Amino acid sequence: MKYLKLTIICFLAVGLTQCKTGKPDNFDYGSIKDNTYTNAFFAMSMDIPEGWAVQSEEAMKQMTELGKEMAAGDDQFMKAKLKVSEINTANLISAFEFEVGTPTLDFNSNVTLVAENMVLAPGVKRGSDYLKLTKQFLEQSQADYSFTEVTGEETFGGQTFDYMDVVLRVQGTEVNQRFYSTIINGFSFNAIISYGTDDKKEELIEILESMEFS
Repeated sequence: MKYLKLTIICFLAVGLTQCKTGKPDNFDYGSIKDNTYTNAFFAMSMDIPEGWAVQSEEAMKQMTELGKEMAAGDDQFMKAKLKVSEINTANLISAFEFEVGTPTLDFNSNVTLVAENMVLAPGVKRGSDYLKLTKQFLEQSQADYSFTEVTGEETFGGQTFDYMDVVLRVQGTEVNQRFYSTIINGFSFNAIISYGTDDKKEELIEILESMEFS
């Protein structure tokens, strides 16, 4: 169970708006072909390294549910809040360096793209606004998060993202994460990388640098 929990932490930064706005008819979860993920709704693409384990829709659903359990714990209000949020959020793609559950010496590095409808959240003008809400959400959750002073912005494929660095502790293990966020078509478009070392962080950033927006 510890191994599984360490692979689902990338799904905790979702569910920040409580209005049932849903997703438009032309919303696209995207698809992957020849190691390239493409999404028509966000007009973007991203290359996935050969050999990385892209999670199935069913696997992402399972990870999402376990992530919600970690975030809510016994807090019934948090459970209800996360339940309501399901209609607004979408886990687009998640890829791990190794198959989930494979024994590795280090943390199984991963990258996840998540989107959330912000149409009825007029205060969210850019990624940094969304990240402030993400921080508040994580502070209220039952997950053991701490927040560093590292924030900033980076541009991938012509699209500017704000970011913040956080650390999650799970049963004595520390995992580093960087949350990137930008606003596209009324949605927050978020990339979350999870890693154990700085070298792995740079490898994950290289994946994000392959993103193209048109």
